[in-house]
Amino acid sequence: MVITQIIILFISIFNNHVSARDCTVDILRPDSYFFNYFYYYYDDIPTRLIVPKENIHITSIKEGDKTIWNAGRGPKCFMLTIRLASDRPILLHISTLSQESSGYNLYKVAGEWRFDLIDTKEKATKALFEQRHIPKNRRIFTLDFFITKEDDQFAVMRFDIFKIPVRFHVPKLAHHATEVVYRRSSLWKATKKDEHCITVASHLKNLEPILICVVISDYNEITVLYFEKKDYFWRKLDPANFETRLKEAFDHVCRYAMEESRGLGDKLGGVEEMMDTS
Repeated sequence: MVITQIIILFISIFNNHVSARDCTVDILRPDSYFFNYFYYYYDDIPTRLIVPKENIHITSIKEGDKTIWNAGRGPKCFMLTIRLASDRPILLHISTLSQESSGYNLYKVAGEWRFDLIDTKEKATKALFEQRHIPKNRRIFTLDFFITKEDDQFAVMRFDIFKIPVRFHVPKLAHHATEVVYRRSSLWKATKKDEHCITVASHLKNLEPILICVVISDYNEITVLYFEKKDYFWRKLDPANFETRLKEAFDHVCRYAMEESRGLGDKLGGVEEMMDTS
């Protein structure tokens, strides 16, 4: 959910500059033509992530033939996180295009999806932690987010959200990242028991990370650290400065989107003129 809040900031900056197609997603069989689909462990919790492809919004969510959520006139979904029990969906987090809320949580009980059982942060966190598969034996490693290919220690997820390039590094089950580095530069190192990095989320520019957040867990609470790459060095930011840097970084993306939109409009106008004179 921390990652969701960060991506909502991405979307809030960019959302007014694009139009998107409305789609329905089946959480059991997402259509690869419309959606990117990932499977991973998030803090030892089996998870699926569904992210719409370019210019796609989720307005309805189904489980097989049954509709379990509909946006109606409310905010649309830009990312769907599914927690699993025995490889079946049991928890859903619907990330929506709204600055007022990070989205909706649904909990499956006795075959029915319900909002009311996890309608507070405390209830949602408790339900989430119940799905953990805490390994008895853990393999300690250093997560280098300079590496862009998945290996036996961590998964790498790369996707665009409305042309915004994002990359996640997520440790695999039974692998605990107790240090986060970029090549030879160490950004964070565990200092207490059970402390480990569960995600490094990067905003990319020219395929290089320029702004990142490092999500830390000790199985009791989650902490987020923010960093900016400046003159080949990484420096720590507070949340307010991180948000400011994000807005600055995405300003060029918004300008590009508007220029691209105007260019497409000019081309369409030219086609219409040709058709009118033919």
